[in-house]
Amino acid sequence: MSSTDARVVVVGAGAAGLSAAHHLVQNGFSNVIVLEATDRIGGRIHTVEFGDGIIELGANWIHGTGKDNSMYTLAKEKGLIMEPYVFLDSEKEKTLTERSTEIDKLTVKKAWKIIEKIEDELEDGIRFKKDLNCQDYIEKRFTEEIDKRKLNDEKKTHMLMFCKIMSGYLGLYVGDDLKLASANCYEMGGEYDDDNDVILSHGYSLVLKALKEDLTDSSLKFKRNVVSIQWKSEQSTVKVICETEDKTVEEYLADHVIVTCSLGHLKQFHDNLFHPSLPQKKIKAIAKMGFGSVGKIFLYYEFPFWRKEESGIVLAWDSSDDDAWYKSIFKFSTIPTCENVLLAWIHGKASKHMETLSLNEVARTCTDILRKFWKKKEIPEPSLTQTSSWSRDPSFLGAYSYFAVDSHKSCISDIAEPLFVADKPIVCFAGEATDSIWFSYAHGARSSGIREANRILKINSTSK
Repeated sequence: MSSTDARVVVVGAGAAGLSAAHHLVQNGFSNVIVLEATDRIGGRIHTVEFGDGIIELGANWIHGTGKDNSMYTLAKEKGLIMEPYVFLDSEKEKTLTERSTEIDKLTVKKAWKIIEKIEDELEDGIRFKKDLNCQDYIEKRFTEEIDKRKLNDEKKTHMLMFCKIMSGYLGLYVGDDLKLASANCYEMGGEYDDDNDVILSHGYSLVLKALKEDLTDSSLKFKRNVVSIQWKSEQSTVKVICETEDKTVEEYLADHVIVTCSLGHLKQFHDNLFHPSLPQKKIKAIAKMGFGSVGKIFLYYEFPFWRKEESGIVLAWDSSDDDAWYKSIFKFSTIPTCENVLLAWIHGKASKHMETLSLNEVARTCTDILRKFWKKKEIPEPSLTQTSSWSRDPSFLGAYSYFAVDSHKSCISDIAEPLFVADKPIVCFAGEATDSIWFSYAHGARSSGIREANRILKINSTSK
């Protein structure tokens, strides 16, 4: 058997899986099969038509435009990056209170300066007591910063409202309730070469479709739910068992398997998926790492009620009724790919609750919020509503990884460590939660897929 005849099964056709398969095929491997549980490619990248445009139910933009961003360089190579880049303009947002009063721009600017200072402290890796979470640190520091300033009662109230805004803003960054996120490990990833977040005007999914073009139809199999990975045998091969949509059982023998399913899926199913069980070190790392819930609410209006120059509103909630799910929404924004749409982000347990509600209930609640804050009673209910549902989908069970209070950077390397049989990496692991630099990002998923493909390339080139 030549080095490129090795049989490789890739579990998952998201950014990591497609990148791994594409890289292997590009390097001469001909026996590559991708098993995908859903009926589409993309994983947590999912562009859909909505209203008179498109929306991103999953990954929203490419973070950073440097050469180290593997997703950006791929999109650039395929001619999918349109310059000048498309950005949302936060300068055109209003910050409104529940009494429909607008907080003046100077106060907003000062509050964001405090937010940036606190975020910088977290990013600088200040070390706290072991179990300190982000929420407690933010609330303490924000109060300290406010107390330093001589403010009248109204301005102090407005400034304190920004602590909730910060929780919403950073909650989306982390991907979960900040009470669950470690203050010690808030920023352990890479730093961008620039601050450019690129929105792909024709849809993020086109980047992955470009990878799919180099794979044969026979190598990409949809609606195959992998139920068992039997990874120890005398022949040093792996048996992958999957079920089709009609419950037909299929078996695949492989020399290597690359598992790219989400951390949420691993948390829920690893006990039944791997035979024999995973090593205890890997199981503990999977359990300790956080996997958050981030949701989106899209509201489409045939006749937008906002002025074209407005890019949305930031919501300054008061302190009462904090448990209401909708108070996780901290702003409504316009989006450049569908000009008649408002987008609301939501995270943590509130996002999970939102996914249990009907679209009509979500639309009514959002309409009530908009009428209350914007002081426009004539605001209509949206013509169309769409929400994401990553936490309820068994293929994902959440959005992206983060460092929970009792986790550490070693958790990522432990999750990424292959399963070896006779010094051969027989089961490899890829996906954003396995990239120690770009965890939680789509380009981290892509880079991890290429990393594991290179691991297989190397072991087969040395075993000729």
